[in-house]
Amino acid sequence: MFFGLNKKKATRRRSVFRVAFFIGGVFFLFFVAYKLFFFLDAKKEEQLVERDEDIIRLPHSDIEKLEAGDFILRRGYGYFSNYIARSFNSTPYDVTHVGIIVKEDSVLSVVHVLSSDVNPIDGIQKSGLGDFLKTSYPHKLVITRLKNQPKEVREQVALKALAYNELTIPFDHAGDYENPDKMYCTELVWRILEKDLKLVRIPLKKEERDLHFYSMKPMYDTVYFDFVVNQFQ
Repeated sequence: MFFGLNKKKATRRRSVFRVAFFIGGVFFLFFVAYKLFFFLDAKKEEQLVERDEDIIRLPHSDIEKLEAGDFILRRGYGYFSNYIARSFNSTPYDVTHVGIIVKEDSVLSVVHVLSSDVNPIDGIQKSGLGDFLKTSYPHKLVITRLKNQPKEVREQVALKALAYNELTIPFDHAGDYENPDKMYCTELVWRILEKDLKLVRIPLKKEERDLHFYSMKPMYDTVYFDFVVNQFQ
């Protein structure tokens, strides 16, 4: 009798092992396919960036207009940029990424947030303006400036962005905009403007906040911002 019970237990263990092995295999294949997709997409993006490297993204006359605390919106390359461009914008502004202009010793840089799936560095990072522009689709840039705020306040936005950059915060794959331990690009902007410096009021109801945070549209909404440069006009 005990032999029969042990045999049943062994059979169940083998069944559980087979199921676990199968599930593990499926997840492994999914992980490999996921990484392969981003690898191939990154290679394609590199080719497109190289193709367009001689195209001036932002003329010197427009660069002279930039100030610390401005927001730079670009249309990127790649599959997910295409998806964001189609799904989270109003025509014609098919921008897909935003960063904050900072100035240190008269040198302009951009603090922004990217995932390691599409970039060598994960999370918040500081890029030279030229490097940021190099991966921007030609003639697809918008520069905005916080509405009705003096230069001194806008400089505080830039300083706060630099402070966040020092914290090396990872990318927020879950999209939890209320959690400051991880962030994505628009989340960084709104956290500084709403939570840290209390310069803007944005929707409080969850449904409205979801629409606000998971879209590029508010980043060029004239309720909050003025246009400094608009290549879509």
